[in-house]
Amino acid sequence: MGYSSIYWLPCLVPENDPNIVYVVHQYEPVQYTHQTPPLKIRYPGEFDIDWDGRRDSFNKRWMDELFGIIDEFKAEQGPPVTVMEFGLMRWEPGAASFMDDEMSLFEQRGINHALWVWDSS
Repeated sequence: MGYSSIYWLPCLVPENDPNIVYVVHQYEPVQYTHQTPPLKIRYPGEFDIDWDGRRDSFNKRWMDELFGIIDEFKAEQGPPVTVMEFGLMRWEPGAASFMDDEMSLFEQRGINHALWVWDSS
């Protein structure tokens, strides 16, 4: 299901279990979080996020709207949602600002989150 992408959350059929917690992974937009050199996309900035041929604003407001999917799911279904993986390649331009904005939005919503660290060997 899209690597547990936030975009798939509305497609889930919730279970009737008071102990359930739904999990998403947050690597959107992957064109930025997983880009390899040359590094053309920076945060904040503009690029065609949704592949429709038009440039989109890529900033905290964009992230806030993305996380609105979680807000809607929680409001409609009730169970908690946690972000068990999120992050980006450390060399992405604007990575520190991206992470600051992302974690502040999780914390504003009271969403538990776990940073995914993939150390090289």
